[in-house]
Amino acid sequence: MNFVKLIFVNSSVFFLLIISIEFSYYIYKFTTNNLFNNDNYLTKIKECMDFSKVPIFDSRCKEINSYGARGIEVKNNYKYSKTALALGESISFGFGANYDETWTENINYKYGEKDLFLYNFGIPSTTIKHSKEYYSKLFDLIDHDYVVIFTGWNDLHSMLLSQKFKYFIKNSFLFRSFYDYFIRKNGIYLVEEIYQEKFSKFKNQYKNFISYCLKKNKKVIVMTLPTYLKGEMNWNDYNQEIAGNLSTYASPKTIINGLNSINREIRLFALKNKNVCLIDLAKELNNQINPKKLFIGEIVHLNVKGQDWLAKAFLKDYQNCFKE
Repeated sequence: MNFVKLIFVNSSVFFLLIISIEFSYYIYKFTTNNLFNNDNYLTKIKECMDFSKVPIFDSRCKEINSYGARGIEVKNNYKYSKTALALGESISFGFGANYDETWTENINYKYGEKDLFLYNFGIPSTTIKHSKEYYSKLFDLIDHDYVVIFTGWNDLHSMLLSQKFKYFIKNSFLFRSFYDYFIRKNGIYLVEEIYQEKFSKFKNQYKNFISYCLKKNKKVIVMTLPTYLKGEMNWNDYNQEIAGNLSTYASPKTIINGLNSINREIRLFALKNKNVCLIDLAKELNNQINPKKLFIGEIVHLNVKGQDWLAKAFLKDYQNCFKE
């Protein structure tokens, strides 16, 4: 009887210890969260969004112009040779820079020489499926010549995230620490493959988006996904620069393989159709001596300098688009 009581007491103490550690971690995380400002910013942006309307963004918000696109109020767009609607996720939206410093605004007013005017309809936290659905609603709203597709990170995230351990990884500090140290850090990976079913679904959705645009007699510009991520990364950098953004607990090499697969498909889409032009940002970034300085502190989003670089890289490849 005493033995059973001892087991009960020890189990209770152990349980309370676990609860205390978890609770203490969340208090620490709340008070030291480096991404707090970004979360706060996204909250403000989402307050400007209404998915039941077209455009989704409210033009009364500071960052949104009267067309419902991100950017300053449009001036003299009729003077531009061509116009395009830019669709995609937060990288297309220009997360990491002010609304007047994004890659689209740099092309429109800084470097473009009135060859191309871009309306930025990127939406944070969306996928290729959402981009296609949004474009179908925008089609008749603004006269345009091209559609620019710049997305893929959120689709990659859904391919890599272990659904089996998703709840525990997301909610338990102790489970995540165990998973991190014994599985990810020491090379015993539970999430090491790109789920072929999800990847095939992404390819089909991307292809369908392009086909939809072409059937509407709109030429398409596709953009590969740039990142400075390499196969080797120390543990602290991993937590901050990958897990802090993607919430994906997979090895850097797995993420790179997935990203390379996406970029390879994007290149093939352009190679197979003369009405699809490629802006190969991933390749162009390899020419940078220190590409990390172009990002905000994680592997996905470009900072102000990065937005400037993106605009120049875009225009460099755009010069060869749709040549007769």
